[in-house]
Amino acid sequence: MLARIPFRLSLACLALTGAAFVAAACGDDDDGGNSEDASFRITKKAPNDTVKVDMIEFKMMPDKPSVAAGPTKFIATNTSTTMVHELAVLRVKDDGTFENTGEVEDVAIGKSGEIVLDLPAGKYVLACLLVPGEAGSTVDHFKEGMKIDFEVK
Repeated sequence: MLARIPFRLSLACLALTGAAFVAAACGDDDDGGNSEDASFRITKKAPNDTVKVDMIEFKMMPDKPSVAAGPTKFIATNTSTTMVHELAVLRVKDDGTFENTGEVEDVAIGKSGEIVLDLPAGKYVLACLLVPGEAGSTVDHFKEGMKIDFEVK
């Protein structure tokens, strides 16, 4: 199993090899690089847009279905009264697998977290990737349907 680093990939739903995962996780896209292979897109750039996402069993509820390409702030609010959630922004690759572009992990009950990602145009999925044993979870949140399609234009 891969060690947990600034973002975690759910091996059950993300098909990346260990070598590709390590290379992507070590990348830094803050320099404005245009690499389509960068899978970690956290940036310090000022966001062009903000997406507020409410998370509750087992739903992701963004306040908009799409944004323009570029730096976007995601504010994840856990409106649950019973469990921890997280927000992962997954880019859907041409082969149907996912690239984890970044996530807000382990958002406690009633709390919020945020992340700014520099995203290229494409299809995405906003999802909770908690699995049994993580943050007190007894179920796989993704498999329970805690995901929603999202688009970057």
